[in-house]
Amino acid sequence: MSKLIKEIIYKNKKYSLDKFYSESNNYFQQRIDFIKKLETKNIEWKEAVRLSKVWSNMKFKNCKYTKALYLKITKLDS
Repeated sequence: MSKLIKEIIYKNKKYSLDKFYSESNNYFQQRIDFIKKLETKNIEWKEAVRLSKVWSNMKFKNCKYTKALYLKITKLDS
């Protein structure tokens, strides 16, 4: 199975984002859309990717995190 890498422009810079093997194309696209939301919220690229992983786990895998992180993600997703 080949690894999918997508190039994304974030804050006027080009970055590569890896698709997880367990991630469908639809879920990957939704994670990209979440990252794009963070662009206007003064969040740096590495943090945006980290938060997108948490967001994806919460949304698609029903993973549980601390209340503070949960609240941060839900606020960013609104």
